[in-house]
Amino acid sequence: MKNQSKSTDLGMFIQTFKSVLLNLPVPCFILDLEGTIVFANNATIKLTGFHREIDFKRSFLSQLDDVYIEKTIEHIKTVLNGERLQVQIEIRHQNKQNIPVDIVSIPLEIRG
Repeated sequence: MKNQSKSTDLGMFIQTFKSVLLNLPVPCFILDLEGTIVFANNATIKLTGFHREIDFKRSFLSQLDDVYIEKTIEHIKTVLNGERLQVQIEIRHQNKQNIPVDIVSIPLEIRG
C-alpha cells in the first residue's frame, strides 16, 4: 500500500511539473544529453512557429544560424559539466528569420 501511494505521488508530481512547464509564459525547452530537443513548451512553439510533434525531435543545433553552432556546442558542454550558463544567441523561426533570445541553461540532476 505504501509503494502504491509513492507511485501515485510521483505521477501527480510529474503531471504538475509538466503542466507548469507547458504553461510557463516564457519559452522553455529540454535537451537530452545528445542535444536533441525532447520537450518544448507552448511559448517556444509560439516564438518559433514550429510544431511540437514534427520539429522538436531533432537537434537543437538545427534551430541555429551557422555562426552560433560552435559556440553553442561549447555552452552545452559547460552545462553537461554541471554549470549554469546564460547566453544570447539567435534561433531560427520556421519562416527562416533569426530571432534573438536569451538562454538560461541549467543542468538537471537525476538521482536514483
